Amino acid sequence: MVLLNRTNFDAVNTELSSDFQGFLSEAARVRKAKSDWRSFTKETQSKAADMDYGWMGELPKLERWVGQRRVYGLEAKKYTIVNEKWSTAISIAREDLEDDTLGNAKDRISDLAYAAERGWEEQAFLLLKNGDTGICFDEGAFFATHTVNGASVPNQDTGGSGPYWYLVDSSQGGYKPCILQHRDKPELQPQTSPESDHVWDYDEYRYGVRARFGLGYGFWQTAFRSNQTCNGSFIEAAAEAMMAFTDDKGKPLGIFPDTLVVTPANWAEGNLLYVAETISSTSNPHKGKFRVVVSQWLA
Repeated sequence: MVLLNRTNFDAVNTELSSDFQGFLSEAARVRKAKSDWRSFTKETQSKAADMDYGWMGELPKLERWVGQRRVYGLEAKKYTIVNEKWSTAISIAREDLEDDTLGNAKDRISDLAYAAERGWEEQAFLLLKNGDTGICFDEGAFFATHTVNGASVPNQDTGGSGPYWYLVDSSQGGYKPCILQHRDKPELQPQTSPESDHVWDYDEYRYGVRARFGLGYGFWQTAFRSNQTCNGSFIEAAAEAMMAFTDDKGKPLGIFPDTLVVTPANWAEGNLLYVAETISSTSNPHKGKFRVVVSQWLA
């Protein structure tokens, strides 16, 4: 039996906090193989209660310098992402630690780390799903008919009746469809003091996770959504529409979609089109054209 006291708990909590950070990194690696939300999400670090992204209205380009240098972002609008607090918690029976079963406690701490990673994943996919109402830098919905140089430019096709699928260009550096703004990364918070009312009343310890972050939309030109049938013809049409996006001078933005994001209902079709080696015993000419990412959060 382990005699638990303040000194012991300091050592135990230090070890568990270190384990938590390791589990958080592990969760990111494991979940990426299943559902890579970071492919369409820009992660930033905030140092205040909120941060402004109005500069995202213009994608800078390298141009021949003739006369006055062009400075991008001077006409940026106000677009602010506010940080919010997020949390989850578990309880661990006192006897599990007293009986020297720290391994069980570490399994529970691993659960907390995976919960944090899945939380980010869920919120990122929900940004895509709710993009028809979520507001972006141009003060309109992210998925909408936008105005560029007086022309109407949609980044969606709502003429179908199926589940929505999404094309994304993840190759534009910091310009991505979604933004996850970190203020305080997830940290493990123990409640193990013998003076705690909860410990006294229930003979158990609590471990919680606290984080602060905000969510918002990035560059609408890097994403396109459609509820048409998820097949090669409609996907190619969406890709062509994205590649035709221009800046306010009418010049191409250089958008090249590389990721197809789907619900489970379209996962098999996406894999058949862009992952399978063959289609009907014939070599698949489109294999690898798009990375296929699936999420239940979109359904």
